[in-house]
Amino acid sequence: MDTQPCQTRRGEYVTYCASGETCPDCNKPIKTLERVWRCTQQRPTGPARVVYRHYDDCRTI
Repeated sequence: MDTQPCQTRRGEYVTYCASGETCPDCNKPIKTLERVWRCTQQRPTGPARVVYRHYDDCRTI
């Protein structure tokens, strides 16, 4: 599993997100069943965490 921080527009794969997630790039909520990039983000301590980023450009959301 890739534990490097995701870059904008890249991730492990495209999926659909459940409600309650927030995009770390724009800090806006992700809508239920919205298409997103699934990424992992390294933390200073503990295992990497899963984050979801908007598939489309955050500036147009």
